[in-house]
Parts: sequence; structure tokens; C-alpha cells
Amino acid sequence: MPRSLNKSLFVIILLVLAVVGLYSQEQTWQAKIIDINAYLETNPSDTAARTALAYYYMMNNQPLLGLREYRVVVEADSSKTDAQAGILWALNSMEQYKTTIKLAHDLLQTYPEIAAIHNLVAFAYLKKQDTTIARYHYKMASDEAGHDLLARQTALEGLGWTNMLLDNTARALQYYSKAQSLNRVDIYGLTRLNTPRFTTAFSYSVPDSTGKAYRVSQSIRYRTWKADLAVDEFQLNNKHFRTIYMANLTKQFSTLQTGLHYAYADGNDARVYPASNIGLSVAPMLYYRSTLMKLDQSVNMAHYERFNGYQYSITPSLRRGKWQTAYTYSYHYQDNEAVGADTSKAIHRVQLSRTMYKGSELGLYGGYGDTAWTVDNYLNLTDAFDAKSKYFGCSLFVPLGDMIELTQYNEWGYSADWQYLFYLKLAIRY
Repeated sequence: MPRSLNKSLFVIILLVLAVVGLYSQEQTWQAKIIDINAYLETNPSDTAARTALAYYYMMNNQPLLGLREYRVVVEADSSKTDAQAGILWALNSMEQYKTTIKLAHDLLQTYPEIAAIHNLVAFAYLKKQDTTIARYHYKMASDEAGHDLLARQTALEGLGWTNMLLDNTARALQYYSKAQSLNRVDIYGLTRLNTPRFTTAFSYSVPDSTGKAYRVSQSIRYRTWKADLAVDEFQLNNKHFRTIYMANLTKQFSTLQTGLHYAYADGNDARVYPASNIGLSVAPMLYYRSTLMKLDQSVNMAHYERFNGYQYSITPSLRRGKWQTAYTYSYHYQDNEAVGADTSKAIHRVQLSRTMYKGSELGLYGGYGDTAWTVDNYLNLTDAFDAKSKYFGCSLFVPLGDMIELTQYNEWGYSADWQYLFYLKLAIRY
């Protein structure tokens, strides 16, 4: 028999066995439902039996019936916290996350120590994209789980997932490793973080009526490390003017992120190029209940043909639920070639963003202060004599499935007059 035919038969046999197994399992739950319903006809006040019936309905993918039975138990005895948690489970199964959150909020006023309630409301918050609030409740569940291994396992995996979504890979690895140690099975999140992840991005921007910029970047993430390489080509009147080569390396710890950044620029203006910039950054992070607080700080040192630039920036930021806000203060000192011609200036930036539908994000930005020869929050060099002194902008980030992301940014900035900047970025993750 040909080898390809053997493989086909093997696959068919596996599919048949899977279907038979699923059917047998459904029949098992259905048989238990029939038996316990018969028992409850003569023992309707047996709340333990009715709670078991609700569980069987849930396992048989009948959450509406499970919800009904859990509510009957709670109406008979509101102290039955397993049935209270069962109601939340049924609501989540029917994607009624708002109802789950409202009910859980009331329950936690009375039962703040029940880990299952924290786990279930955390899941609801996660589905509503309130990631920091979900993380807080998973943390509470972990603290209150005691000897309940299932609740602890659920909480630790939830902490791993939420920290990963909040870009705290180091802490996510810690929680996933603890979760795996409880049952010794592979955990998807841990496998994902232990696998190199790549992102290729292309961007196009029009900073004014005469200029265009193109950028190609490549990044790799592995566990707590991330490396980025990028090339940025700027054209003036459709002719080459300047190219920047950039390299970034970041390392995460559970409460800290550090970075090393380098850029080299070469172009047609002999007063400026070649130029280089090296930067160091450190960003401690702290969770307070459902709020993530960060304090990014960076130092950049730039060398141009006729002057040097030194910049210190500090960015406190807060994130809670769907909202994130940040303020950046930068101090820039320019050491000019001419004696007594040195200058200094301050730059202020503010940002407010909100997570929208299916992970999309809307951002609003504003700032003032002469940005010439400075480095912005995204490590971009502003290598221009007549850079904007004030601006406001808006952005829209849209994920298209699991692999593709689009970012569009519009900015209105003022130097000698008001100018419009258009920016579009396509990122592919794999």
C-alpha cells in the first residue's frame, strides 16, 4: 500500500475516533442530566443535586439551562458561593460580559475572598479589553486560591496572558512557569513566549508638501529580549536627501525595561551629516490595583557636523482599563561650534488613547516647544532646522486578524506656518 494512502487512512481514523469520543462524552453528560432530573422530581429542595445538574448542563454546552438551575439554587440559599460563581460562568459562556461584571461587583462586596468569582470577572474584563482590571482580579484570585489548584491554575494563566498583553513579558513568563509547574502540561502562552516572534513593517509619511519618507523595519522578540533594525529614506522634491539607519535593543525585567538605541544618518547637507545618536533608556513599572504606572526615562547624545545635542526625557504614564495617558518633558542642550552660541530648550508632549473595538486604538496627541534636533518618544530623530514648535495629532491603530496591523497618524504642526503630516504603517507579525 502506498505511504501516502497509509497517511490518509491514519488521518481519517483519528477524525473518526475524535467524533466518536465527542459523541460519547455528550451522551455521558446527557445521561447524567436525565438521571439527576429524575431524582429532583422527588427531591426538588436538594441544592447539592441541583448544583450538580447545573454543572452537567454547562459541560453539555447548555449554558442557558445551567444558568436557570444555578439561579434556583441561589434563590433557595444565597450563601451558596459555588452556585453564585456558576451564574457568572454561565453568563460568560453566553458572552454576557457586562452582566457578569455588574453581578460580580455586587458579589465581591460580600465575598471578596472567593477566588472563582475573581477569575470569572477577570475573564469578562479581558473580553471587554479592560486588560489592567482583568490582571488585578486574576491577581486577587491567585492570592485567595489557597489549596484550590484549579482556581490557582486559572489565575496564574490569566496573569500570564494579561501581562503579555500589557507588554510585560518577564512577568508573564514567571506566571506561566508557575502555572505549568502545577499540572506539568504545555501552556500555549509559555510556548508562544519561548518561540522567536518576528515583525516586518513598512511605513510611508509625508511631512510637508515637498518631502516624503519611506521606512522598512525588522524586529525579533524572544522571551525578555527585543531587537529592532530599521532604514529610513527621506526624499526632497522626489530626490534622495537623507538616510537613517537605526538599531535598538531592549531587555525586560519583571519591574523594569532597559534599552540601548543607536542611529546613524547620512545626507546631502554638509552642515549636518554625517550624524549619529546614541541613547539609553530605563522604564520602571508598577501595578497599583487595576492601574499600571510607568516612568520612562531616557538620555540621548547626538553628534552632528557643527554641533552636538544632549537630551534628557521623562515620561510618566498611567493605564487603566481601556484608557492610557502620558506626559513627556524633554530638556535639550545644543553645544554649537561657535563660542558662546550654545542653546537649551524644553519640549512638552501629552498623549491620551483608548482601546476600541476588537483591539483597535484611537490616540490624541499634542505638544509644544522647538523640536529641532530632538528625539521623540518613538526614537525618531528630528533632523531639521525649521522643525515644528507646536502640534496636535490623532492616530488610529487597527489589527487585521492575528498577523497584520495598520497604523494611521495625522498631525498638524506649526513652524513658520501650519503644515500637515500624513503617516501610514503596515506591520506583519509572524
